[in-house]
Amino acid sequence: METFSERYAILKRLLNEAQTASELYTDEYIADRLCCERLEQFRAFVNGVTEPDKQFKQAISRLFGVNEEWIVYGRGLHPFAVLRRGGRQSPMDILKHYPLSNVEKIILAIGKIDGIRELLIIFKESDVKYVVHPYSFPLNSNVGAAGVNELVEVYRFIRECDRRDFLWPIVYYAEESEFYNLSIGDIYPKVVLNFCTVPFFVQDFLDLNKEDNKNTELWDNDLMTVKRIIRSKISNSDFINQKFDLELIDENIMRCVKSDEKDERTMNVTKVSLAEKKYKPVIFISHATEDSKYVRMFVELLHGIGVDWSNIICTSYQGNGVPLNNNIYDWLRDRLSVEGLHIIYFLSRNYYRSVSCLNEMGAGWVTRSEWDGILLPGFDFAEIDGCIDKAGVLIKLDNDEVKYRLTDLKDKILDEMHLENQFPQWEMLRDDFLTRLNELTCSEKE
Repeated sequence: METFSERYAILKRLLNEAQTASELYTDEYIADRLCCERLEQFRAFVNGVTEPDKQFKQAISRLFGVNEEWIVYGRGLHPFAVLRRGGRQSPMDILKHYPLSNVEKIILAIGKIDGIRELLIIFKESDVKYVVHPYSFPLNSNVGAAGVNELVEVYRFIRECDRRDFLWPIVYYAEESEFYNLSIGDIYPKVVLNFCTVPFFVQDFLDLNKEDNKNTELWDNDLMTVKRIIRSKISNSDFINQKFDLELIDENIMRCVKSDEKDERTMNVTKVSLAEKKYKPVIFISHATEDSKYVRMFVELLHGIGVDWSNIICTSYQGNGVPLNNNIYDWLRDRLSVEGLHIIYFLSRNYYRSVSCLNEMGAGWVTRSEWDGILLPGFDFAEIDGCIDKAGVLIKLDNDEVKYRLTDLKDKILDEMHLENQFPQWEMLRDDFLTRLNELTCSEKE
């Protein structure tokens, strides 16, 4: 059995395996996060000079999500193992019973156990605390009757998390050994942020009628089979369970809100969790119908960095445009006064030929809305007309500086949406967008 100082050294090594060289956890940083007033005493504890008390060890457990039995008593082999209480839960049970007031975002990680694809659910509870749910769930077509029910529950869980903006915007894929170590608690769960990413997984998975798949190198044809299985069962499951499940989820969220309010009164602290509602502006995509293919790719990029569908108004998506019988000027003014509005103009020759587009541009100018302009391929700065200021923020998609300008726009939107600007995969998402954009441009020239 290791001493506490030996376990601390193991913990510190595991923590730093998830960090970059410039962001390593030092003794000074950990002592500060634990609110230790005397660094000398902290070093005496972790270097084995003095044995710390139980409360000190428990504080480390709470801060980083370390298994308490391991860090306090030296029992068990897995530093981040999560105790399994009661029977196996379904994914939807998590939303109905898990203390969501502790959770900032839910992260999805995909991998294989004994060659079979599974899904792990990870709770991001702070910038340093990530907790893996103790059970993995099937994400493959090789399942029996019970497995089919779990597949449907996985779908319902992801759908509900996406609808409520609970999901971390990136889904990760782990090699089999990484996935196994993550599932048993042998590695610091935050290391998942360094794993391979699965772009647009949530969109692909939730659209049960979509037969193509952007991640064929990871899925082969199995994702299509999984979706067909879910499609055959989802209506019946929703009919039986959905109303009751949503009521229980709402009750759980209300319990969390009340708990948060109690903590704030007694501890004078402010929490940011899934149980709270945050102010976020609406992004209005002003574009010509003829340019919808370009726009849809951009909206997917927005969703990929964490912008929820409910915060995007785009007529290229059915039911997601300006409501019928609404005056565009009045509608934009009302959204601006209540929620805040950010208009992104997709400028092209098609745009300037469209009366409705010019009305939207005029309404945006009248309401003094925040705006950015994106010039589609083949459209030049000299062609800009109307009330758009040529000296404003404009991105030309076939310009050499497009990568940098898109990154600036990403940073601006994440700041507006109060989303974490920690996307090591941003460059991959951006470059994938630009590659598909170029392919579309070339195909339309043929």
